[in-house]
Amino acid sequence: MPSFASTTIRTSLAIAAAVLSITACSKPSEATETANLPIPKDAALALIGQYTASLVGQLTTSIAENGPAKSVDICADSAPAMGKELSTGEYSIRRVGSRVRNQKDNAPTEEERRVMESLSVESPTFQGEVDGHPVFMKGVFIPGALCLSCHGTEEEIPADVKKVLAVRYPDDLAVGHAIGDLRGAVIIERN
Repeated sequence: MPSFASTTIRTSLAIAAAVLSITACSKPSEATETANLPIPKDAALALIGQYTASLVGQLTTSIAENGPAKSVDICADSAPAMGKELSTGEYSIRRVGSRVRNQKDNAPTEEERRVMESLSVESPTFQGEVDGHPVFMKGVFIPGALCLSCHGTEEEIPADVKKVLAVRYPDDLAVGHAIGDLRGAVIIERN
């Protein structure tokens, strides 16, 4: 017949094993549940606002001080760096193009392209699932003439900008836009 002490120890070990099992099983499902929740619109718009304000500020200053040709680096180098810097919290931010200039970093998936092309000035955002996970997407529309100095028609892009773009992006598709055109989208995802 087992002693009281050995029964107590076995019972305690069984309870401890059950608690550990429940705890171990609940953590992954909590993470999975969080990963599948929609991206909150307020959080997404705040991150997009921060990113856009920084990018537009740097670009406007650079163009005013250096001209458009010497400012191509802002969109090419600074914008991805800003995105990485802002992607260290719960959410990540990236941009994709409707007509892609930087094939390596800004090409959308087929599903992202389909959703992006459904965006309009009247309905500029999408909140839902894309490629099997929740995203928040906001369309980027050409706001004014300044953007056309790099993304406009053959006649609107200055010769020095064309030279820089030809060297940096020989397969550039991000030209021929007009004010109001869909230029791409900013996508917010969970880290």
